[in-house]
Amino acid sequence: MWTLTLISTALFSLTAMVVTPSVAEEKIWLDYTYAKGSARAFIEGEMPDYAMTREWDKHSTHYPYIQLVNPERGTNATVISNIAYSTVSPSQSLDLVLPQSKVPAPVMLLIHGGAWRSGHRDHLLAIAKTLAERGYAAATASYRTSREALYPAGMQDLEQALLFLQRHSEQYNLDTSFIGLMGGSSGAHMASLLGVRLNEVEANLIDAVVNFDGIVETQSKEVRYHEDRLGKLSYLSLWLGGRTEQAPLLWREVSPLVYVSANTPPFAFINSSHPRFHAGRDELVAKLQSFGTTSLIHEIPDTPHTFWLFEPWLSEAMDTTIGFLDSLRTRQRASVSNTDYLANERLPETSLASWEYYKNQSNLLLTQDNASLSSQSDSNSLRHARVNRYKDIEHLSDAAIQNLLSFQTPSGGWSKNTDFISHPKHADQYYGREPSYVPTFDNGATTSELRLLTRLGNPKDNPAVQQAIAKGLKLIVRAQMPNGGWPQSFPLRGGYHDLCTHNDNVTANILELLIDVSERPERYQIQDNLLNRIRISIDRAIEHIVSEQYWINDDEAAWGQQHDPITHQLVSARSFEPAALATTETADLIAVLMQVPSPSPTLEDAIKAAASWLEAIKLTGKRLERDSEGHIQLFNDDDAPPLWPRFIDPKSGQAIFGDRNGRRYPRVNQISTERQLHYGWYQTFPANALAEYQQWLNNF
Repeated sequence: MWTLTLISTALFSLTAMVVTPSVAEEKIWLDYTYAKGSARAFIEGEMPDYAMTREWDKHSTHYPYIQLVNPERGTNATVISNIAYSTVSPSQSLDLVLPQSKVPAPVMLLIHGGAWRSGHRDHLLAIAKTLAERGYAAATASYRTSREALYPAGMQDLEQALLFLQRHSEQYNLDTSFIGLMGGSSGAHMASLLGVRLNEVEANLIDAVVNFDGIVETQSKEVRYHEDRLGKLSYLSLWLGGRTEQAPLLWREVSPLVYVSANTPPFAFINSSHPRFHAGRDELVAKLQSFGTTSLIHEIPDTPHTFWLFEPWLSEAMDTTIGFLDSLRTRQRASVSNTDYLANERLPETSLASWEYYKNQSNLLLTQDNASLSSQSDSNSLRHARVNRYKDIEHLSDAAIQNLLSFQTPSGGWSKNTDFISHPKHADQYYGREPSYVPTFDNGATTSELRLLTRLGNPKDNPAVQQAIAKGLKLIVRAQMPNGGWPQSFPLRGGYHDLCTHNDNVTANILELLIDVSERPERYQIQDNLLNRIRISIDRAIEHIVSEQYWINDDEAAWGQQHDPITHQLVSARSFEPAALATTETADLIAVLMQVPSPSPTLEDAIKAAASWLEAIKLTGKRLERDSEGHIQLFNDDDAPPLWPRFIDPKSGQAIFGDRNGRRYPRVNQISTERQLHYGWYQTFPANALAEYQQWLNNF
């Protein structure tokens, strides 16, 4: 969830810092009531309001071929006008233009220019329509200008507009996982300032900034010459309530260049041929490049400052803008891997036949599962209940056992995060509340159900339970890849789900179950031929796990959450899960590997190396706490138990933290609040594995 309501206070709070003008200034400045910090609706000598017709009169003679853009032009997009996003002022309204699509649309907030003092949101309505026709929801927002209220009122209004869009995302079918800011002139400056400041406080709130000829710094002599020249009305001063010497902190506060960091969103600068309006651009781009952040500069030659109000320049500007936005979204989508890791061209010739047979088995089981479904209606999905709650169940009625069996897929497994106990599966229901995870080994699915049936289902005297256990174990054996690893789900789902998966205990849970079956087959009531297949599967799994261990040095090694099934390399999965060494998964694996009876010297070395690595990277003297907003903080505390960051960069050996935009950060407080809240970035569990390791060593 966003924290925009708090950011307004935290970022833009210096309104009262206003100084009385110098006596040496011209009379026009002596008339300003700066000392009271009040806005002036009219100032003698100021230029006429910024208007499209005025710009046409100014430029049409020099550029006789241009055409004024028509905000009222027809469109197949849906235009919703005069939406009040707040109630403090009548100025707080927006127009929303929505694409003709059932898919939630990425969001662009458009900010009009007018020297922070005039202008109208209609000036960007044609741009909003173009964006909507290309798949983007676009909101053109009005805000309080300097005639109504001094800075930071207008910035706070824009934050409220963003918050409104986020809160009403379902109503308007908005995809708020991608939000961009766009503006022209002073509106571009405000978009730039808002983008860098919001991401400074909470990384990845803003995914892109598109700047049409707006300054992005206010500190240089060049800017002050144009914006704060004595004898000239300074419209930036009118917005801030003082000239540079009167309010230097405010002038610095509204300089986007000051705040550029690794969290700053990608920037696109679409510029006229007037260098005055490029102030700070090159320096900002250079900083972005130093952080590896995407940027773009596109200058349209021989153009006036307000080029976006005219054709043919607007079309060129919009083609560039949409190309930039599309590339960012493509990169964002690609951060959630859709690679076909088991494509035929990737498979080794020496085992091609085995892999093809494996994939054919997957397709056969998938066909059986799909054929068993008489309906695919999401409205019939079941209520949420984590599979892990089964650990607390000490009794199952005969009806509950039958309910559980009814959710077993024809392929032999179960879905995840579903209540399988309270009622049976109906013919028009999915096998689980997440239809794409059917069946799966994720979050303990399938292995938990098999253990539950073994413990409470009385398989010795219940043939239906016996058959269900055998079917589930056969699925696990069939799901094992030719290389000895397991995917997250089987039948295969594609993308990162087909990687060799240690994440969420997939490998550890499966191997632990198979070892238990091997050592206590009477509990599971299975046939000897299946038992032999399971014992072979265990040997293949151990060989595979050891082979893909990542060695840091001669004494330390670890595993990642997932590995490429062909190359064994570390691979990222979801956008926030990097290709990195994983402490929790490494601890999970050595915990189960220590259960292997009579381990080989190679396996012993693998266990020792992993334990050494966990010992080497643990954090001591640090206590993890969350503030009221859920942000993670680490405090010094000599009595705190050891902590392990979830991910470690294999090259630097430092902790790394991922976010939904696919970017990596060195500190957890740099990622979004949503990811801080809903992912375990620090763990204490490896301490248990290391304690078991000491006991394991004592047995030798």
